[in-house]
Amino acid sequence: MLDFTELSTDGSKFEQLIRELLLKAGLRPSWTGVGADSGRDLIAEEEIIGPLTRARALWLVDCKHYARSGKSVGVGDVVDIFDRCARISASGFLLVTSTQPSAELMRKLDEIKKSERLSVTVWDAVDIEKRLLTHENYYLAQQFFSSPGTQDWKIFYTEREQRWTAHYRGNFLYVESRSGIDPPSLPFLQRIIHELSRVKVSVGECLRVRAIWHDTPNGCFYNCWADYLVPANTVPSLNKFEVERALRDNIDGQVINWEMNLQLTLPSSDYHDEDDHQYYSRFKEPLYHAVYKVNASTASEENPHWWRVNPPIIRNFNDALMWGKVKSIHGYHDGMVTSPPYR
Repeated sequence: MLDFTELSTDGSKFEQLIRELLLKAGLRPSWTGVGADSGRDLIAEEEIIGPLTRARALWLVDCKHYARSGKSVGVGDVVDIFDRCARISASGFLLVTSTQPSAELMRKLDEIKKSERLSVTVWDAVDIEKRLLTHENYYLAQQFFSSPGTQDWKIFYTEREQRWTAHYRGNFLYVESRSGIDPPSLPFLQRIIHELSRVKVSVGECLRVRAIWHDTPNGCFYNCWADYLVPANTVPSLNKFEVERALRDNIDGQVINWEMNLQLTLPSSDYHDEDDHQYYSRFKEPLYHAVYKVNASTASEENPHWWRVNPPIIRNFNDALMWGKVKSIHGYHDGMVTSPPYR
């Protein structure tokens, strides 16, 4: 679990964390003046786009950071909700807490919600952690907490019954089982991830697991997708055959099909993230769809090449400049892509 006691007791770091989460959720947050409890409130502007109109809604965001004491947020901690919202013309109230609201406060908020005078939402510590431990927001957990995800396993259900999001010692991955009842054996998933860590790569390079699928009814078959991240200003130290040769495809009778993807990166970019959400975009479909698209690897000593080199993620003009200076060494030229000139 994330340890919210790591955040400063004055609540400033907690407020900054929530501001970043709101930004990532597509809202436009800004600070109000000093609130009723001598702290700042946040305003979050939400754009609501319908088929016929575009509307704007304001939320008053009240942050309560009581993780050090562990106390619940009570009725006396959240006062003058209607007046505070009216002063900024807010139509919604969002309570965010690093602990949990008391039962009495929840009854009060439910009454306000039922009155339809305000929209009311609550994020408690569990909700915040679930939002942070996603591939879109995991970098925030790394930024605000000293050791997010260093505990062994943390598993969350998703809206898809066969899929879980999982964290293992700083790794974020999707996990699916064909049966959809229970996730695959976690101890064996650990062994798959550790197998990747055995591959020796050059400084600046790394292998990152992205997804694992288990053919549950047949028991012993796994598919693992991983990225070989290589700085764009260098060439890969290993070719595809060398990576695959370093990985065992049978561990104690369990058969593993490795799907390795060569992904170039820009480590000097302000947006560089080894677990960037775009690296997971290819897993929007159920993993078994990807399994049936998998072709057996053709890498060999005679044909060891990476048949595809994925360009780095470009987020701004500086990223484009950095990539423009080095892209030719990977076979990228203006208007065309050729095979990379390295093995």
